Amino acid sequence: MKYTVKILTLYKNLCYATESGLPLDKTDFLYSYTCAVQNNDLSPRRSRFLTKPRFEGYALSNAKSQESGTGLLAGRYFFLQAPVPQECIMCKSAEAEKKRLAEYRLAAEYMYTEAIWNEIDFCDDKIYIRTLTEDNAAVFQLFRKIGTERHCASL
Repeated sequence: MKYTVKILTLYKNLCYATESGLPLDKTDFLYSYTCAVQNNDLSPRRSRFLTKPRFEGYALSNAKSQESGTGLLAGRYFFLQAPVPQECIMCKSAEAEKKRLAEYRLAAEYMYTEAIWNEIDFCDDKIYIRTLTEDNAAVFQLFRKIGTERHCASL
């Protein structure tokens, strides 16, 4: 798949929660991963891009409940969006999950390569993957926090 990576500024937090007592939008959910690839690694194994998955929750439906949520903080991100592979949308099998994770890792690797070419430094080792339904189609969005200056981080 061909990806387009952009710089995105979030002007407000995107809040998520796992608590069942809160109003949640279950068509929008967020995972965080740790990226085990270092900035100076020019031949990383694809499996190292997404490690230690953590379910951050479903999107909170109203502003009042967002005070108790976690998620993506306002700031600048390297960002890409792509469709969830069609064969992975309805199927909940282990095989479909494996295909979905392979697609996400490919996207993370592409983003890493674009960061090298564009001299972008990531602020931390976190990768966020948001999955949502947009225009009746499932898409995933990949976020990596970047700074406003080149010296943001040296991972």
